[in-house]
Amino acid sequence: MAVSAENRVRIAEAVRMVLGSEPCVVFVSSLLRAREIKMATALRAIGWKVILLYKQTTPFTPGAIFDLAIRAAADSELHEIAVQIQPPVCHVFSGAVDEIILQFCRYKPGPVVVDLNDVFCPSMFNYLSERFAPTKECLALADGVCARDLQPRFAERYDGFEINGPTLWFPEYGWKEFSKEPRAARKKDADEIRVVSIGTMTLESQGWYDSGLLALAKMFAEQRIHLHIYPHWFYLPAPGTVFNFNREKDFKDFIELERKTGYVHVHNSLFFDELARELPQYDFGIVSGGCEDLGQKLKFLRQEYMRACYSGRISDFLDARLPVLINREVVFNEWLLRRNEIAVDLRGILALGFREKLLAIKNSQAWAEKVEMAARRFSLSAHAPRLAAFYNRVIALNKNVAYAAVKVGDFAVPANNHRVRPPWRTSVHWITRQVRTIARQLRSLPRRIHNRLFLASR
Repeated sequence: MAVSAENRVRIAEAVRMVLGSEPCVVFVSSLLRAREIKMATALRAIGWKVILLYKQTTPFTPGAIFDLAIRAAADSELHEIAVQIQPPVCHVFSGAVDEIILQFCRYKPGPVVVDLNDVFCPSMFNYLSERFAPTKECLALADGVCARDLQPRFAERYDGFEINGPTLWFPEYGWKEFSKEPRAARKKDADEIRVVSIGTMTLESQGWYDSGLLALAKMFAEQRIHLHIYPHWFYLPAPGTVFNFNREKDFKDFIELERKTGYVHVHNSLFFDELARELPQYDFGIVSGGCEDLGQKLKFLRQEYMRACYSGRISDFLDARLPVLINREVVFNEWLLRRNEIAVDLRGILALGFREKLLAIKNSQAWAEKVEMAARRFSLSAHAPRLAAFYNRVIALNKNVAYAAVKVGDFAVPANNHRVRPPWRTSVHWITRQVRTIARQLRSLPRRIHNRLFLASR
């Protein structure tokens, strides 16, 4: 596919960045979301150059977040552009395995790190079995796996999937404390309890009960606890998005409860930064699923998924400094929150006095301090150096791999991911990389000393 003249100029600029003295990573996303935007912000803060190759399929745009953003018109163009750039490391994001991520794994423009929301395999998913084999292939071919939760390891342990490159556990971390921003919504009504739910959930109106909240919404209303729901950005009407979900249709049961009780509130979907400014006005976040006592029943998810998955909304709740209501069936999330002493047992709603318990937590200074500590531990800025070190490791492990290419039309397409360079070219490449690595380490030495002292003092 021909690349536009504008993109050719941007490709030349990207090549200059890649060949520059500063460390550089190329993000690839056909489904641009908050994860890429937040990670790019944190990496740039510690001196990395971040180039984005993307397709416009979501409501989000790169803005000024990245050093350079190149928008492709088609999937094939994303790969063609990456081949021309020859990135030192390529971080490919996807909700699940798809043709784009497979193309990057099979025909690598450089070392490839994969980043999947859902790792489809028999032990965790009871649907879309046609994705099992491609997911297995993707994990086996990747030079590194950036894992948002335990799913890749569960696929390896229970399904025999191979992971040949290094793995970094890197969940959704907190971005910044939005509650201190002037435009942030403020708490009100000290004697009321407001619980907020954000993002995806299974909907009873569609016949899915895995993580549905309808029964819980009724329980909350009975105990005079407000439940505020902000649907996923799939429901956000915006230029460029390919998602046009119908809020009134899908959330009809909750809208009816809103009309009847006054304790259920279904809001419009918001951009993630707008949502972040709304969340501080609430008292508790909620993460729930897989609990039959709360009206939930696993159907397309299996129990191993509940043990392995991480809910990214936890980072949003921490940014808003909210403790989290959670049930023990969401095993990994519950363990993580309980370990940080900010988990509130959601099963308490099955007994009398739950509202009074929540009021006591809401007005507790000790709980506020625990949430503050957890938010600091889960700060993206504190963990960005781990991500940078992971990239450097992937680069080092693949320094002698030739990502060879052959000419097809106007662009080069990789012919062999593992053909070794001629000896003279390998030596020059290795020396150049070593010089750049040493220069980066010397420049970052003061910052690394500061970070080490900061972490030691915590």
